[in-house]
Amino acid sequence: MHHAPERFPAQAADRVMDRIFRYRASRRAFRILLLFAGSTLLFFTLFFPFHSLQGPEHRITFTLFAPEARQVSLLGDFNQWGEPGIPMTETQSGEWTVTLKLEPGSYRYLFSVDGGAVPDPRSALLSDPYGGDVSLVHVNGSKEEHI
Repeated sequence: MHHAPERFPAQAADRVMDRIFRYRASRRAFRILLLFAGSTLLFFTLFFPFHSLQGPEHRITFTLFAPEARQVSLLGDFNQWGEPGIPMTETQSGEWTVTLKLEPGSYRYLFSVDGGAVPDPRSALLSDPYGGDVSLVHVNGSKEEHI
């Protein structure tokens, strides 16, 4: 009986099969590694926010002397001018204060005193495009400021 000549040597077939199985195994390992890395990143993003990616934050204390006021809050660029504003706390001396963490930059703001908008008398004033005046604060590189 006459056999046809073998065109593909057995050793070559073994090498091809080895490569196929190694490729599948490495692809599976890569998928597992990718899934693990993604899960880890998601976990740390949800439970340990990356404050360092946002840049340094600085504590700014806003103060207004208004001993007759019943309620004072702070409105500005830092809260998108959202009403009713950020509530302020009254001290025994009649000052109202609140401390915020802000990124360096310039912010426009006003105090809401018993429902009326009041600019900060100790701050630089800007003309508001809506016809009034707003206060301006510059947050620089120091860690804590009082205005």
